Amino acid sequence: MAWTHTHGAQTMRRGSPIPKAVADSISEERQVDPEQLRAAVLVVAVVGKWFAIAEPGVLLCSEEAYFDDTLFSVELKKVFESGLNGPGQQR
Repeated sequence: MAWTHTHGAQTMRRGSPIPKAVADSISEERQVDPEQLRAAVLVVAVVGKWFAIAEPGVLLCSEEAYFDDTLFSVELKKVFESGLNGPGQQR
């Protein structure tokens, strides 16, 4: 894994329909209240497309992967679902 040369914190995907669309889809498929769905996404300055679920409900990803809408939607679904299956959550 190689680090990029970009630094700094910024808000990204503000107003993107992807998180809500993914959450709505899971809510309908799993018959859960949307309020039960939680996820945090941390964008890491690494080169290439890279994702990892750090713990239930927490997704780490590269900036390149974050901006790939199709890939991001798939991984976001996984992290939302991992949060549902995490400690203290109903299945």
